[in-house]
Amino acid sequence: MALAQLESLKVALLADAGINGMVDGKIYKFRSLEKSEPDLRSAVHKSLISCEVGDWAGGKLSSDPVFIVDIRSRQGTDGGAEYCSEIVKAVKELLDDGFSGVAVSQIQGEVKFEKALVAYRCRLEVFGHIKIAYSLSLYPSLASPQPAGTEIVFTAVASPAEGLEYRFLLQGPGTGSQWRDLTGWMSRNSLSWTASEQDVGSSTIKVQVRGGKNMVAEDAEATASYTITAASGGSGSLPSISSLMPSLASPQPPGLEIELICTATDADGNELLYKFCHQPPGVSYWKDLSGWQSRNWTVWKPSLADSGTNGLKVLVIDGKHAEKGSYDASASISYTIAP
Repeated sequence: MALAQLESLKVALLADAGINGMVDGKIYKFRSLEKSEPDLRSAVHKSLISCEVGDWAGGKLSSDPVFIVDIRSRQGTDGGAEYCSEIVKAVKELLDDGFSGVAVSQIQGEVKFEKALVAYRCRLEVFGHIKIAYSLSLYPSLASPQPAGTEIVFTAVASPAEGLEYRFLLQGPGTGSQWRDLTGWMSRNSLSWTASEQDVGSSTIKVQVRGGKNMVAEDAEATASYTITAASGGSGSLPSISSLMPSLASPQPPGLEIELICTATDADGNELLYKFCHQPPGVSYWKDLSGWQSRNWTVWKPSLADSGTNGLKVLVIDGKHAEKGSYDASASISYTIAP
């Protein structure tokens, strides 16, 4: 299995002008010491690279082989020690992100003097994972769209399915349009997702799958777009927010206690619950300041780390419509902390 990827490794090294130039194009496959110049001191080209496949994690036919980049050099007045190290550094930088069809998890090796060559040598071990071809699909239990608060189960169907791990990710309004890992790698092939009002809009659910002995990287992925609409449960009118006001006008220095006061009404006279949130400068997530409470205000004491533009938000529910995992109404303001 690994022999085709070994050719890709050789091609990647040859295509790198820096590495190719350092060894004068002498990049081979399975160039043993016996087939190499027996003494690099008298060689015209005093450095070379041999690409091989190691016998590890199942051997040369494994989906998780070890590729060997055998670097040899006699270049320089120190017998090749420094020059060999320079080649090793360049190869590590090239292969760190992997190469065609292979994900690289680790690269290791040590520059040593080789008596048979009268030169320095490093058998650089490149631990790789050959991406396996899987058929992969992702299916929701309920057709899109669905209102916030609905539980939706996404099931991944892969073939072949033996010995796989799955990971589910979400990107959408509720994640600030960034990918969020919802599960980590696991053997279960399904995700239960209950969207909140923060997810109202279009989201993308992604599943990744990996196999092989060491499972170092995903082999395949599939996505599904899903639309969440505002919750419509309950009866009567939704509460409304007329203002969210700080007790001290922006900007203010850090360390002061600032009261955040929400003015909200409910036409049906239902008791309201409030939750205040804070978004620090430069981040996409919201921090809970108060939890759900009947009091319509809370205290925020910004620190020096909050210097810059902050987001402040209040969520309101009346207990007749959205649950505490969501909200009926929200309002937000920006607030500057200037040290």
